[in-house]
Amino acid sequence: MREEARRDAEALKQERDTALYRASDRDALSIQLDALNAVLAVERSRVEEWKAVADRFASQAEKMVVPERQRRSWWPWRRSA
Repeated sequence: MREEARRDAEALKQERDTALYRASDRDALSIQLDALNAVLAVERSRVEEWKAVADRFASQAEKMVVPERQRRSWWPWRRSA
């Protein structure tokens, strides 16, 4: 009977240890998840910033487009009447 109680006590200790280990793993995973969510939020804001920069450059490039010039004669010094 005493031997049985020892085995039960050992089994309970192992169950406790595995439960604590699982809880610490869960806590560690929760911390990692929070950190990754924070990094993701920062990266999303950077993406939005770069989209704004790209839009600004695109609008500047559109303003810089020179309209098609009038066709010139092959004699540039000769004016058309």
